[in-house]
Amino acid sequence: MDCSWNHYGDFATGFSRRVEYLWRFLGSTSSAFKGRECDDRRVIEGEAAAALTNQAEMNEGKQSWCEKMRVVGFSAEAFGEEVIDEAKKV
Repeated sequence: MDCSWNHYGDFATGFSRRVEYLWRFLGSTSSAFKGRECDDRRVIEGEAAAALTNQAEMNEGKQSWCEKMRVVGFSAEAFGEEVIDEAKKV
């Protein structure tokens, strides 16, 4: 399967499609294994995740990902104090 961004037209569409495919696959393996965690399930799910991940893009630096996200409409936001306080509790 060709999962390159160019195949889907742009970053947002490609990323969304990959997440959707992976989510569906994980749902099917969960059903097939009846929710049980086991080595076979971890191997199968790991291989699917690797197949849907373009390693070159995943290894891009923070700035490249920030730029791609900015282009599709994301904006930088700082965590609020409430979120920070909750994270410190964990």
